[in-house]
Amino acid sequence: MQVDTTQQAARQPGRRVLILIVSAVAIAAIAVAAAVLWSGNDGGVAGGGTGGGGTGEPSGNLEIKPIQIESVDVRIAESYPPQLFAEVTGWVGDGCTVAREPEITREGNTITVTILSERERDAICTQILLGYQKNIALGSVEPGEWTVKVNDHVQTVNVR
Repeated sequence: MQVDTTQQAARQPGRRVLILIVSAVAIAAIAVAAAVLWSGNDGGVAGGGTGGGGTGEPSGNLEIKPIQIESVDVRIAESYPPQLFAEVTGWVGDGCTVAREPEITREGNTITVTILSERERDAICTQILLGYQKNIALGSVEPGEWTVKVNDHVQTVNVR
């Protein structure tokens, strides 16, 4: 059986066009899926709400919980008035989890630092433990004994 080469040539461009159309549709589907996944990452917490106050409860589409603290080194700057800094190391979580900025509150001679992490609740993530390290300015303090709480880690320092 002999095949006409003009017929083969005529069929080939149609096949190429079909492959291009299928490829374009697949790329468009991936782009739409990525846009849906990455849009609205605040999960309803854009107004500053934590949806559970750091209890690990989900807020909308986000799970928010305290990071795991490994160590806290409170340093006293030689200045007037004295200033405190906390060098914090710990663990954030998996490849989808990010740490929020620390929240600092004061009550008497106690400084409380809350460091929360957030991640999409149903995200499929790499199981890589991500480290956290940050030097946090705690502000000026009066001489005396100060307690610094960072999540579940507590340290006391004497400022002279």
